[in-house]
Amino acid sequence: MPKHHPFHQGETLIAQGDQEAIAYIIRTGWVQVQRAGNPQPTIIATLGPGEIVGELGLMGLSPTRTASVVALTDGTMEVIDRTTMVRLANGSASDIVPLLASLFSRLQSLQQQNDHRQRTPSDHPYATITPDNDLASQALCGHSVPVTHLPWVFGAYRPPVTVSDLFQPDTPADIRLPTPDPTIAANHLTLQHTSDGDGLELLLAHTGAFLLIDDEPLPKVPATSTVALRNNHHRIVFGSPADPYAFIIRLHPRMGIASASSRQ
Repeated sequence: MPKHHPFHQGETLIAQGDQEAIAYIIRTGWVQVQRAGNPQPTIIATLGPGEIVGELGLMGLSPTRTASVVALTDGTMEVIDRTTMVRLANGSASDIVPLLASLFSRLQSLQQQNDHRQRTPSDHPYATITPDNDLASQALCGHSVPVTHLPWVFGAYRPPVTVSDLFQPDTPADIRLPTPDPTIAANHLTLQHTSDGDGLELLLAHTGAFLLIDDEPLPKVPATSTVALRNNHHRIVFGSPADPYAFIIRLHPRMGIASASSRQ
């Protein structure tokens, strides 16, 4: 059986330079991959539920750890050593799928980061997204994030359960929502250009799902699945009505959106 272990904020899960042949699949919580630098370490990646760390050591592709991994939040991880990997590979297809899914997710994330860097300069973001409650803070590790490309997707991570699921086309969400809520889709909410290209709008994957924009519910009109963002500052609340995510979206002046009624 896989070994599950808790980790705590600030804990070093992997230390650069160590010699280990173990990988960890993050089940809950968030971690940061750091490479030693002078005077400050270089941040390589921030990883969350369903993603893997330590895969180079597990696969024998590096004799020592090339970076450190530090916990940003409390969470749990699944330990995968080489013995476990061999057992999974020799077992049923369903046993190896979680590990393969995590490796695929890691590769997708790296490709996505590379694509984003090529598409839009990071110093000219379209907007800034800030968490506005504890659940949203978990998704963003307590930090604001710049929207450096469009479309920008809020979505849940749904781990594949069969080998064929691994090959279904899927673009990882830009903000991965750590939630078991089945009503939140992989592409639940998308920030995108309006059809005329003069502003931004929100596209809801499933019309009728719970969504508040500035404390106002999405109109109950079946054909309405997009909402234009008219001001420079908006608060969006979505997910479970009992325990929703809440984010602040601040649009940047470059979008040319009217600011007469924007709030400070």
